[in-house]
Amino acid sequence: MGLVYGQPKRMKTSMVASAFPSALWVPGEGDTAIRSVAENEWGFSPTIYEHPIRTLLDLLDLLKMLDDEDLAADYPAVCVDGMTAICDASVRFWQDNPKLTSTGKVDKFWPYQQLKDKLLRISEIARHIGVHVFEVAHEQLPSVTNEGDFIPGGPSLGSKKQVLRVPAWCDFNARAVVNKDYPGAALGMSGGLYVNVWDTEWTTGDRNGVARDGIVPPNIRELLNASETDYNLQRVEGLEWQDDVADIVASAIMQDVPFSEVIDHGISEGAKRAKGQGRIPQLHIRWAVQDGIARGIIRKRQSNDVLRVRTLEPPKGAKAPPPPPASDEA
Repeated sequence: MGLVYGQPKRMKTSMVASAFPSALWVPGEGDTAIRSVAENEWGFSPTIYEHPIRTLLDLLDLLKMLDDEDLAADYPAVCVDGMTAICDASVRFWQDNPKLTSTGKVDKFWPYQQLKDKLLRISEIARHIGVHVFEVAHEQLPSVTNEGDFIPGGPSLGSKKQVLRVPAWCDFNARAVVNKDYPGAALGMSGGLYVNVWDTEWTTGDRNGVARDGIVPPNIRELLNASETDYNLQRVEGLEWQDDVADIVASAIMQDVPFSEVIDHGISEGAKRAKGQGRIPQLHIRWAVQDGIARGIIRKRQSNDVLRVRTLEPPKGAKAPPPPPASDEA
């Protein structure tokens, strides 16, 4: 399970769509946003679940159906765009249909108990059905409770207390941010993903260790593929050539070729492989080059991390440890 959160219009849906183009999409905030992003930014038509998902109960039923009908091969991922809206709507649903205490009063804690329970059940089933579940949410700012307890910023999921629980169940949890210095800005991607496990202000993390201490490329696909875990991320049928172009771009970055030349070369190589003319093939070429930029930056960083590993030497003046005792002294 994975999660990306952030302020509105931080290209969260776009990053998830490029990572899981064959996903079944759950439109928590309406299908227009998903369709618009996939078609206008990446040049493909997404598969959107046609039945309304208004609460976590509906989402849980959908995941159970995928499991019961063995549809993992048809939908390798379920992407929930608008997890914040679904959680908020769920709390409101339970508030409008309250549980009464033994004294006949409304149990004001019950909606949040249900929220906690249903989020846990979604996490449990997501681990066992053979389908990636990736969620897109808005962010909630760091805050302090009435009791004085600090709550870090993170995904907004119906209750401030969920900001630590749900990310703990995810392999990948990142905050979408602005990064105007990212090389992909020349192709329309002025963003980044913030992951820093040591930051006490924001809840983020990458169980695979690819993203861990700052702003990384805004490319979920390449961050997952750079790990040792096989996420089996598929390309749109007929666009398998995008990986060839991405490798060419990444190789150039590893060789320290200037980014302007890298982008021009990647576009040229993509044009040789893309089918047809017009706007859609251009989007596919841009997609491949964007993946290549992220792939190259990630590989270069991983390579540098390996090179920084050195054999530890004792400080000057330090005495070597004594040899082990001889066998007859043991």
